[in-house]
Amino acid sequence: MARRLPDGRLQFLGRLDDQVKIRGNRVELAEVEEALHAQAGVGEAVVLASETETEGERQLLAFIVPDGQQTPTETELRHGMLETLPDYMAPSAILQLDALPLNANGKTDKQALLQRYRQLTGDPDNDAQESTPESTYASQTERDIADAWARVLEHRRFGRTDRFFDVGGHSLLAARLMQDIRERLSVQVWIRDLFEHDTVASLALLLDERRGNDQPQSSLDRERIHPLREDASLPDDLEFSAWQATDSLARPRHILLTGVTGFVGAHLLTDLLATTDAHIHCPVRARSGADPWRRLDEILVRYGITLSKADRDRVELYRADLSEPGLGLTEMHYDELAEVVDVIYHSASAVNFIQPYSYMKRDNVQGLLELLRFAAARRTKPLMLLSTISVYSWGHLHTGKRVMYEDDDIDQNLDAVITDIGYVRSKWVMEKMADQAAQRGLPLMTFRLGYATYHSTREYVRITSGGGVWYKPAWRIVVFRTWKRCERG
Repeated sequence: MARRLPDGRLQFLGRLDDQVKIRGNRVELAEVEEALHAQAGVGEAVVLASETETEGERQLLAFIVPDGQQTPTETELRHGMLETLPDYMAPSAILQLDALPLNANGKTDKQALLQRYRQLTGDPDNDAQESTPESTYASQTERDIADAWARVLEHRRFGRTDRFFDVGGHSLLAARLMQDIRERLSVQVWIRDLFEHDTVASLALLLDERRGNDQPQSSLDRERIHPLREDASLPDDLEFSAWQATDSLARPRHILLTGVTGFVGAHLLTDLLATTDAHIHCPVRARSGADPWRRLDEILVRYGITLSKADRDRVELYRADLSEPGLGLTEMHYDELAEVVDVIYHSASAVNFIQPYSYMKRDNVQGLLELLRFAAARRTKPLMLLSTISVYSWGHLHTGKRVMYEDDDIDQNLDAVITDIGYVRSKWVMEKMADQAAQRGLPLMTFRLGYATYHSTREYVRITSGGGVWYKPAWRIVVFRTWKRCERG
């Protein structure tokens, strides 16, 4: 909502809807409330957005009144909501009340709710906030870690065995927490430690063990080389029959496309529809009971992509999970696709610049292994693997090479990869797996992408990745069709 001032300027007054931005993502509060209402034991629910102590950041707060039949815990509610919502839409706190406060008009008094939240959480050192009998910690290290949690979470509603990500934590807070612990406890910690030891008790054991180790502590988070090589080894029973080189690759009738709900995958879908006559079969990770078409349509609208009815008739979506046996498909769908698919385009990938390799392994490494099994089922199917130039990592610092060629063995970059982020480590393992499959007879083409930023003909710029400092100016140029002239000095 805005108004025009007497001098012709527009004054922005605010939004008329309940849409807010959380960690860079647009969120409809009504959608979060709907997910809360769907949980067992919830009678009434209200979701609000509140400023945090960190400037410019907001969080979701939920207030519920139990229905009187059962009283769900905060963890149970959050897990239930994540069945239908992405993690950034999960409230940082879910408070239970006897009744929702009302204003003079009989409507929910949102200011009173926020005041109630501040009363409970305004002082992270307030022992009254602790809502669990496990508030007695087993060691000084546990107490120190709990204090650090309270500082970044801005509450103490957790015990020594509660998971950080179940009590309002997320990846951005994880980075802040590790910095806090590193400075106050004088011990080296990495974000990977929190993902793998996500309770106060387990993290304290790790840090006590690390401090008791006489070995010098490295400032680099190194993955051990042996596990990466081991993960990259294909099982002996994975074999590929001889591929019959036919025109099915140039003129495929059926294509399996993964990652269609991603930025690259969605645009790859439109290109395959435009350049082939094939039917496109797309496994989609849709949450329990959710319609995969609804999820894809939301993505297409976001990217400015429109599919004609004829195009939609050529696309078949399947609820699936690539990391599960049989790709998470029904046995009937798996067998049918294994029989008819001519070529596989693998665009699916978990992309996260904070989560450790142990978290990325399931989606990326195990997902590719199951897809390789599918490529070998019934008859061999060529694989088009979308990878990343990041598999080179900072290899030049170890090899001394200034130029890398696409057919160079990426083993030479391993010393750099083991100190890189979990995403890069997982992509290195994926390429090694695919190369082994090719040696066993799988027709393979690997495409290494750089930053996927924007489409040349659509007014959408992807600004949520690590290169946002470059994407935002590009977005302004595309949308406003203007740019600032830069003079050379």
